[in-house]
Amino acid sequence: MKRLWIILFVLSFANSQNTIAVLDFKGNGILINEASSISERLRTELFNNGDYRVVERDKLEAILKEQGLSQLGIVTDEYIVNAGSILGVDKVVVGTINKIENLYSVSARIVNVKTGEILEAVSYEHSGKLSYLLKTGMKAIAFELLGQKRQEVPSIGIIPLKNKGKEEDAFYAYGISADLISDVSSSGLIRVSSQQDIEKIYTNSLSNDELAEKLNVRYISTGILWKIGELFQISLELYDTKNSKVVWSDRWQEKWDNLPSIKSKLSKNILNNLDILTNETTSSAETGNIEAYEFYLKAKYKYEKSKKTEDVEIVRGLLKKAIDLDKKLANAYHLLSLTFLYESRYDESMEILTNLLKEQSQNNFKSKEIGITYYKIGDVYFEMKDYDKAVEKFSKSSKIADEIDNKKINVYALASLALAFTEKGDSEKALFYSNRTLKLARELDSPRWLNFSYFSFGSYYEMKGDFEMALDYHKRLLNNAQDSKNKSGLSWAHGLIGETYEKMDKSDMALKHYNQSLNLSIEMNNQINIAGNYKNIGEIFYNTTNYEKALENFHMALNTAKTFNNEKLINEIKDLISNAYYDKGDFEEAAKLGHKGAQEKINKKDN
Repeated sequence: MKRLWIILFVLSFANSQNTIAVLDFKGNGILINEASSISERLRTELFNNGDYRVVERDKLEAILKEQGLSQLGIVTDEYIVNAGSILGVDKVVVGTINKIENLYSVSARIVNVKTGEILEAVSYEHSGKLSYLLKTGMKAIAFELLGQKRQEVPSIGIIPLKNKGKEEDAFYAYGISADLISDVSSSGLIRVSSQQDIEKIYTNSLSNDELAEKLNVRYISTGILWKIGELFQISLELYDTKNSKVVWSDRWQEKWDNLPSIKSKLSKNILNNLDILTNETTSSAETGNIEAYEFYLKAKYKYEKSKKTEDVEIVRGLLKKAIDLDKKLANAYHLLSLTFLYESRYDESMEILTNLLKEQSQNNFKSKEIGITYYKIGDVYFEMKDYDKAVEKFSKSSKIADEIDNKKINVYALASLALAFTEKGDSEKALFYSNRTLKLARELDSPRWLNFSYFSFGSYYEMKGDFEMALDYHKRLLNNAQDSKNKSGLSWAHGLIGETYEKMDKSDMALKHYNQSLNLSIEMNNQINIAGNYKNIGEIFYNTTNYEKALENFHMALNTAKTFNNEKLINEIKDLISNAYYDKGDFEEAAKLGHKGAQEKINKKDN
């Protein structure tokens, strides 16, 4: 049986294109498990950043062992080609890692199994921590082995400014920090951790190196904002984790009258010290009206800290005051529109953005700002399920982004187009825009958009019925989430993998991944995902006629759904419960939930 499994596995790889195996690298001066970790990391990077199907390490070991071979014994080109043939792959990667003191030297080559030709040979040196070599070095090696030119994209975590002043002044530091993250992330080729990701992991006890490790970035920015009377005391520090040193720091004062320009100066300092070239430096948050900007900052702080109905009304009042004072303060429009969008009040959300677009068109706003407004309008149409109009607005946003060469706006617009065409059922256009999104995501080194691309490709292949390829892309999403320690992403990926296995009639594997998604959802207290996973698990037991287990999970799903009052989901689960009771033969319970067939059975029995 084991022999048959290996033959089938090799045949499945032999019949697919672009298959590759990475043999464990030979290590000198490092531990065997470190060399194995580096090799495994390269497998992941080749899988995530190329179009290869990569042999997993445990399967690779099993196949070679069956043939009496060991990874460590495969050193000559003849043996490499032989191993590749046995594994049924097109290419094999081998390499060595040498360590002298804290200097790592890695060499790798990729060999064509059919011809024995060395297609690419790569060398890479790194002085510092093994963790940086794993996360950055192996990605660089993967890109070179794939024959891709890759510019290293600077990455930074901008830790929110610490408010050293009065508690009631906290909104200054919070709002300016949020705008700073947005400003830097939209300027040039740089990857910036989102405020949401930072807030999930940030504690005062973490060092800069620990923060960088958790956020998967090279640089960390920290600072202080202190309002003293009519003055702001500001300090900022930029730390490079690769070289373990502060590369820049400064301290200065600003008058209260200069409040709107503080964020801009912080942004320019960060970008200049990272040598980031920017196309446009003016942000939509900039305004000449101090009161307007202060109203906006207060609104942003209050909205992020509380979503209570009465507080949202206060937020809207503050934002309307900001807009009345400065019609050009785009970020105030964006946030005001968002408060209505989250409540599905689409007409009000659309009216705000339409007024902004009119203001921008009449006052010669920069193309960048108009491009952002178009994709925000597209978002509203998308939520309204008017996908044709959503496509129209996303397309306009993408066209503007192309004209000004703004990759950040474009990746959002292209990803949104991919999703809109998926919803329209146009799989070919969805695939076209997913490919464009993937290309940009790789250029930007953006895990967020890579994940979206993988999801899009997985959905495409599922629509085509190619579940093996769908799994490949869902597993890439899983790898990315594991790398960033993103529990929400992990839960999502496990859920997608579970759904695909269910469609393949592999119930055991589907249950395994649904349960992993459920456990992560419980850890995060995500009630929507908890209910969804219980429902999915219940359906698997139902389909395998294990009605007791099905009902147990359906009832858990129902109780959870009631906590967030989703009427559609509640009714859907009730239908599943009634069907399970009916099929189990408990017509009384099924009838209580409105099952017509059950009531008919009871009536016949009574007669």
